[in-house]
Amino acid sequence: MIAAKTRGCDVRLVTDGDTIAKADADLTATRSQVDPAYHEAFTALRTAGIEIHHDGKRGAIMHDKFAVVTGANVASVWAGSWNFTTDDEESFWNNGIQINSAEMVRRYHANFEALFTRFGADGSVAKKSTYVPATDHGVVVGNAKFEVYFPQVDHASARITQILNGATKSIHVLAFSFTSQDMTAAVVARAQAGVEVRGVFENSGACSGAFKPLAALGAQNVTLSRWPYGPTNFMHHKVFIVDGDKVVFSSFNFSSSADNSNDENVLIVQDQALAAQFEQAYQVVEKATALAPQPAACAVAPAAAPADALRAPEGESVADDAGAPTP
Repeated sequence: MIAAKTRGCDVRLVTDGDTIAKADADLTATRSQVDPAYHEAFTALRTAGIEIHHDGKRGAIMHDKFAVVTGANVASVWAGSWNFTTDDEESFWNNGIQINSAEMVRRYHANFEALFTRFGADGSVAKKSTYVPATDHGVVVGNAKFEVYFPQVDHASARITQILNGATKSIHVLAFSFTSQDMTAAVVARAQAGVEVRGVFENSGACSGAFKPLAALGAQNVTLSRWPYGPTNFMHHKVFIVDGDKVVFSSFNFSSSADNSNDENVLIVQDQALAAQFEQAYQVVEKATALAPQPAACAVAPAAAPADALRAPEGESVADDAGAPTP
């Protein structure tokens, strides 16, 4: 980013207020502590003249993880579950995608400009977003059919639930946080109808969400596990693979807050080749999970996120809708 700024590029950044709190020693953070690595990185960005806006100390989080890159010979979007951190690169399980598409760039750039306008350099937050949702969410990239959504102003839960309800063969899920009641009901219903359901849930929040009602089915066509390796290695994916040809992914945890209060982006792709890549990643995570004993059974009452959730990816709660404090 600094090298691009030095070349004369327009380089700007929107981030979450908790990230700024980790970077700035002069701020009193409610959910974060100052981290020397963050302080070093943001000092370097500011010294280079890169303008940074953030969302202050509001309850919701700026949870997007995307970059828009344009130039004479490039028009690309980078998106996924992957935060731009050392932990996400070296320790957490994530996904990322580079999309070379002028239309996708146009849509993500419009959302970026709305975020940059809404949030100030001082952490101030305008009451309303300037983003205008597209009436047609479809974008064709090569042979793949993409749909792109930007909750909270462009809700995605209903469309994701519709795709889950339409599953006829299989639903495979990798979930950092899965607490949406509508999505849970859809997956439970398809499992009861005989659709194969397989899933790996991040253990820190699994007992507060969809894992419990799915496990309670006791069905032969339902295979579930809880990722046991936190807090050193969080399973940070947010992925549905449906019928082997559709994939739902990006920053969006499967929760009400992701759809209604946070700033997010969601990609829904119909493409067998891409679905096969995600399926391969699913198999790797499922096999890795099987190498360690499963955690103790969930308590009868919903479990709050344990203390190890304090190392969750930046600003992100592992018990998103369960009432546990957001680290």
